[in-house]
Amino acid sequence: MPSLTGLRWATAMLIFGHHLMAVNYFGGNAGVAWGVLFEAGKTGVTLFFILSGFVLAWGYKPQQSAGSFWWHRVARIYPLHVVGVGLALVAAATLIPEIRTDGAAPLAANLLLVNGWVPDWWQAGNPASWSLVCEAFFYLAFPFLIRPLVRLSTRGQVIVVAVALALVALARRSPPSPRACCRRHPPPCCAYPSS
Repeated sequence: MPSLTGLRWATAMLIFGHHLMAVNYFGGNAGVAWGVLFEAGKTGVTLFFILSGFVLAWGYKPQQSAGSFWWHRVARIYPLHVVGVGLALVAAATLIPEIRTDGAAPLAANLLLVNGWVPDWWQAGNPASWSLVCEAFFYLAFPFLIRPLVRLSTRGQVIVVAVALALVALARRSPPSPRACCRRHPPPCCAYPSS
């Protein structure tokens, strides 16, 4: 959808700027100004997920089989994912050793886009591909969700949206577990062991 290209570009720039902020690329006053500009970037991936869901639903073809839908999704994202993992492995071996993946199992899980299901592996292989793991799950679920949703009346669809929003609101109010906090803020910031 060409009309969403501008929004996708702005979102990508927010995410990129946020990553530069997160690694303290700029210091001093420039870093503070950068932080003010790009703090919102952490919501950019969420916006990408929402846009992706919208585009999938908008382009839904009732006659397309689930297998055909999945094949098109794999053909679209998987080749670039494999290249990204390869580049991340080279970067880990040469420039950024802190992103090195320990073991074949986490790497294989990343190649299969299931590493997010094991908390300690969520950044295995290509650390940036965690969002593809989420997207792969969305793609897996989409054919099973869209068919019953399009059969609902408008009132039924409004009820589904209201329930979904209520669940999101409840989830946001729930405090994260200490272990989850420690994964984001390892010791000494956190007293709870991260392993």
